Amino acid sequence: MTPDILLILGGGCAGLSLAVRLADGHFPYQKVIIIEKRDAYQNDRTWCFWKLGNTHLTHLAAFEWKAFRVASNNAEAILDCTETPYQMIRSCDVYDYALKKIKQSDRIELHLGHSINNIAKTSQGEWLIETDRGSFSGSLVIDTRPDSFEDIKPILWQSFYGQEIISETRLFEASVPDLMNFLQKSDDGVAFSYILPFSETEALLETTVFGTEILTADDLADRQFSLVNRITNGRPYVVSRSEYGVLPMGGMSADIMASSSYFKVGLMAGSLRPSTGYAFQRIQRWAESCSISIKNGFGPIGHFPDPWPIRMMDDLFLKVLRDSPHLGAMMFYKIFKNVGPDKVIRFLSDHGKFSDCLSVIFALPAKPFLQMLLKGMIGLVKGSRT
Repeated sequence: MTPDILLILGGGCAGLSLAVRLADGHFPYQKVIIIEKRDAYQNDRTWCFWKLGNTHLTHLAAFEWKAFRVASNNAEAILDCTETPYQMIRSCDVYDYALKKIKQSDRIELHLGHSINNIAKTSQGEWLIETDRGSFSGSLVIDTRPDSFEDIKPILWQSFYGQEIISETRLFEASVPDLMNFLQKSDDGVAFSYILPFSETEALLETTVFGTEILTADDLADRQFSLVNRITNGRPYVVSRSEYGVLPMGGMSADIMASSSYFKVGLMAGSLRPSTGYAFQRIQRWAESCSISIKNGFGPIGHFPDPWPIRMMDDLFLKVLRDSPHLGAMMFYKIFKNVGPDKVIRFLSDHGKFSDCLSVIFALPAKPFLQMLLKGMIGLVKGSRT
């Protein structure tokens, strides 16, 4: 059976990134149809990463910084990243760019405002997607939609709530963002502030918690209010935009391929680095690999799993954070302070060498990790999961 129509479920970052790649050249399908729940796109999030290697869409970056700060209690480290600047892309710029690319293709369709009610495979081997506004059928499906949080049990949840503020007076050191500032205390996980200055008077201020429970925007509101008040110190400001999100971190077995014609990708299937929450670069690398496979006649592919040592390191690190959150600030600070910016950036950006991994391991305190390894071995013997 000739695959005549490719259906992409979800028009978020992953779905649109693949569509942009396909729109740039020939693909062997009659149509590519994207089915998206939202009625319109808004500036609902930001994506950040270090510019390392040939990262797609970096020309859309609104800001970049050549140094960043990590702070814990009374100590701080400013790390140089001149060779691999830290960049931020606004989601609205990605959406606008993708919509223009899609519009230029006469074989890629985007259908907004369609909630999917049912997915079934017909007796002819076609996939039937039933929505509240009609049905679509095709031979291949790429499902980028996130699973329900009720169906997964990660090691930790990353909950964050941020606000872009504009001040009448100078408040920020525009050249140095705070990547992780652990000055605030927390009894529900590892909490830190994230500050991206766009100028001396405008910045994104964000409160983030790595914890065992999902925190809502209301749960984070008091800490966010305290963060903004500490920065503004009574000076007038306005909030121009807010963003909130939750990311699952580690402990999930990605369903890379459900069948030879149905592919699960995106947040729950390999796009997210478990220990950090960074996903944008991983999505771009998948979109490039998937589009090349499609254009060469091999069909879609899912995310490639991380190497086993990286998966083990990420899960072990997250389990130590889960069981000993009071060690979080110290461990993150030691990694950034003692390993060095080049090695840390490569490690966090999935370009780490073996020596980079070793440097990260030796920068951390041995005792809690050995205890966690022992606990894991005892759990295996008893048939339980830590």
